[in-house]
Amino acid sequence: MGAKLPWAGDVLSPPKDGREEETLLERYRAWGRAGVRQMTQAFNWKRYLVYLVRWQLTTPILAVVLMVLGSLNVWLAAIIANLIGGLIFYWVDRFIFTSRKLNHQSD
Repeated sequence: MGAKLPWAGDVLSPPKDGREEETLLERYRAWGRAGVRQMTQAFNWKRYLVYLVRWQLTTPILAVVLMVLGSLNVWLAAIIANLIGGLIFYWVDRFIFTSRKLNHQSD
């Protein structure tokens, strides 16, 4: 893993290498380049794509629940549908974010 990203206080504090002429903009640009490199190296595309598929499955499942509960008040049906969705997708999300099968590609 790359260098640790600085906090805002690190960016705004005086340079430690004696370069007093270094501008805040120069420091921010350097911090930004390091941050983008670190984010792209650590990003787990496999886990993200599985999560996007899971997100798409939410709509048809909740639509079916709303059709079944169509005789109820609209707000009550929406609340019940979201509770059922939470009961289902909690476990799916838990698998997505904790599964070793979806670990980062470099692991």
